[in-house]
Amino acid sequence: MKTTASFRKARLGFTLIELLVVIAIIAILASLLLPSLAKSKEQATGARCQSNQKQLGLAFYMYADDNNDNVVGMSTYRQGRDFWTGPKPVPGGFTGSAQARALAEAKEGLRQGKLFPYAPAEDAWHCPGDRRWKLPPGRGFAYDSYGGAGGLDGEDEANSIRKYSQILYPTRNYVFVEEADDRGWNLGSWLIDPTPSAFTWVDAVAIWHNKKSTLSFADGHAVTHRWLGEAMLKASDVKPGVSKFGATARTPADKQDIWYMKYGYTHRRQAEFEKLWEGVPFRP
Repeated sequence: MKTTASFRKARLGFTLIELLVVIAIIAILASLLLPSLAKSKEQATGARCQSNQKQLGLAFYMYADDNNDNVVGMSTYRQGRDFWTGPKPVPGGFTGSAQARALAEAKEGLRQGKLFPYAPAEDAWHCPGDRRWKLPPGRGFAYDSYGGAGGLDGEDEANSIRKYSQILYPTRNYVFVEEADDRGWNLGSWLIDPTPSAFTWVDAVAIWHNKKSTLSFADGHAVTHRWLGEAMLKASDVKPGVSKFGATARTPADKQDIWYMKYGYTHRRQAEFEKLWEGVPFRP
């Protein structure tokens, strides 16, 4: 006959059914919590990215102030005139994996850029939500997360301005846009057709923050903007090799997204086009 002590000893621990119930409860709780944790992580990533953009917007402003009102070039093609011209060989050489070399050369290129003295940290040029730096070189790798607006002495030569005083609306004219080019870095400039009647995209905007992107502006402030239409979301979610696109917006939400970027795009004819925006039904 078992004593009370031996009976209690035999009952120590969980039965199989009890273990399964506990595991099921943990699984349910995890399924409820993980989306919230992921969203919180994206919000923290977006806050850091917006801080980066603020640094870049202020750097743009300070550069013009120090250079007789001349804006820094917002392309990446021209030596000596643009905010940076792509990866550069590391002084003294570099030994290591191809990916480590690509990352080191990208950071060296940023250090040699015209805006780096005003935003002197490599991390300021990289959104923590941008995972392209983990891809193999030549297959989508990139470190810089921000493309310069083409109308600010950029690739959009026909519409570009070169003086800060020519920026008509510094509080709404953006400078840097999150961009995900797959050609090693964000080549050229970020472009959009500024014509009010053309509701088409030229370049996609990268979306690394729960349907939102960050932008910096000519007066030095930065914002996180939420996209409303599906066209931008789909274009930004494409595989490497097709990040450039010329899709036409078809829904009012798509058109409102395009309007937002066209309305803040700096270019020579902005004052002329301003009159044509009156009555546009796609304002935010």
